[in-house]
Amino acid sequence: MPRRLLVTSNCQTGGIAAALRACFPEDEVTAQPFSPPDDIAAQARLAEALAQADAWIAPLKTIPWLREAPFTAHMAGKTVVQLPLLNFAAFHPDLAYVLDLRSGSWLKPDYQSRLVVRAWQLGVQRSMVPLLFTGKVMQALGYCSGWAQGMADLQAQFANSSLDFASFYLRVKRLGTFMHSHNHPRVEVTTIIGLMAAVCLGASPAQLTQPLLLPDPLLENIVWPVYPPVGQALGVPGSYRWSFNLHHHDLQSYIALAYANLEASGARPEDLTWAHPDRGPPEDLLDSVLREALRAG
Repeated sequence: MPRRLLVTSNCQTGGIAAALRACFPEDEVTAQPFSPPDDIAAQARLAEALAQADAWIAPLKTIPWLREAPFTAHMAGKTVVQLPLLNFAAFHPDLAYVLDLRSGSWLKPDYQSRLVVRAWQLGVQRSMVPLLFTGKVMQALGYCSGWAQGMADLQAQFANSSLDFASFYLRVKRLGTFMHSHNHPRVEVTTIIGLMAAVCLGASPAQLTQPLLLPDPLLENIVWPVYPPVGQALGVPGSYRWSFNLHHHDLQSYIALAYANLEASGARPEDLTWAHPDRGPPEDLLDSVLREALRAG
């Protein structure tokens, strides 16, 4: 009898669900991302989908509100596969989320360059900003030494899941740069996650070794580059080429775009702060390194 499988995650939901559909073509696989807990309508839609499901594939240990009402009423008798919620910053240490204190919302687009935003806040002329994109600056800010912490964080994400980290890592390490950004994995990665979840749901482990070619929907979002000094340190190719919805920008055009967005936001420098200040270098170090690079340049 066909099963009803519900996949819930963030932007990784679609890729995981696609892999499960390929493994279980006779089952009904529904992709339903989670939403913030104050989105009552979205919570109700997800609860309704859960009520109809036989299995829930979701990061329940990572997202606390998925373990609360209205979902608890529909959990009895469900098979649950705990997913990791992938976040890996070592390839993209300059990527930051910026909080606009006027609205309490993130500055759009969600992904910003820490170097560019801080330069704008300090009043640095746009033409001078490329001087900050050097190996010396990135070494001083710790951008080239994030691999060990990134792996530790990734391992902790798997500790909260039903999936085995060692099996996952053996497969993704062959991919080189396996993330498009901190939280957007390449489709090969969501495919591996989906196949590992499928094994938890009864698929043959042999499925893990069989190629499965799926489209990569996250390529149509933002693909952040691995900066060349970071790539050299990590042994992967690097570039200063950003992709925004399949529109490509080199370093100069990205800086121009970012400055234009900052000006268009209407924010003053003091209106903006880092959404996750613990994830980047201390601001006094950032300012010191930037000022030294501009003086030397």
